[in-house]
Amino acid sequence: MISIIDYGMGNLNSVQKAFELAVFNQNIDEQIIITNDKKILGKSKAIILPGVGAFGEAMKNLEKLDLIDFIKISVCQEKKLFLGICLGFQLLFEKSYELGEFDGLGIIKGEVKKFDELKMKVPHIGWNKVHFENKYFEKSEKFETSIFDGIENDSYFYFVHSYFVELDENFENKNIDIKKFTTEYENKTFLSGINYNKNIFGVQFHPEKSQNNGIKLLENFLKLPIK
Repeated sequence: MISIIDYGMGNLNSVQKAFELAVFNQNIDEQIIITNDKKILGKSKAIILPGVGAFGEAMKNLEKLDLIDFIKISVCQEKKLFLGICLGFQLLFEKSYELGEFDGLGIIKGEVKKFDELKMKVPHIGWNKVHFENKYFEKSEKFETSIFDGIENDSYFYFVHSYFVELDENFENKNIDIKKFTTEYENKTFLSGINYNKNIFGVQFHPEKSQNNGIKLLENFLKLPIK
């Protein structure tokens, strides 16, 4: 069972349908459900945290549902497979400055900041390339993390956002396994995805809106080792 967290933020049905298509394509016997029941989430093989809207409101909703500590324990201690999408990706970090200053889940060190409206068009909407760092390529030029298996470097995915993640530069060390994906928008390179400690994935773009590349990414996610 793969569970999509319902906390009142975002396009849950679109994400569910995209995962159901990925399950069908791979002939995987897996149920995709939308829920905020911790008992069901606890039994799930993987947790998906999508999201569209304001960071502060999202954290407030998660707190009302008593899901903040649950998510942290599930992904950090129990090592449950996790995917954060768009706002769900941003919530993984320590803090956001969207419409104020709000604490996030704090699973990954970094902050969420707004694009400079004086230097670029905001929001960033539409198709853009996602780049995989060269040091994570194998000789076959396939990304070593299987979430991008079969997807060419600099392939296009669909974005809708005004805020971006700035990863803490001091966060990377030999004891933490981090793989980063980046995107360039109007001469600014920003973090468009991450794989942290192997089981935690987050993407700024919307796989459910990214046609073949997005579905392929979800198919790869479903094939990752699940404890």
